[in-house]
Amino acid sequence: MKPILNLADAPLIEESHGDRFEARMRRLAHPLGATRIGSNVTSVPPGKAAFPAHHHFANRSEERRVG
Repeated sequence: MKPILNLADAPLIEESHGDRFEARMRRLAHPLGATRIGSNVTSVPPGKAAFPAHHHFANRSEERRVG
């Protein structure tokens, strides 16, 4: 386990679907050793949406928007 993770070193996942949806996610929890919680930083280009409407069960989501 590494207690500090530089965002640039976090695994990058790029997602897109058609012309409307696009997102880049940096996974944080697993590289830091977390097993019971997930965490990521998601970047969305201007004019795009990250994901189609969806929902999650049995998890708590806290979002922080920057910019």
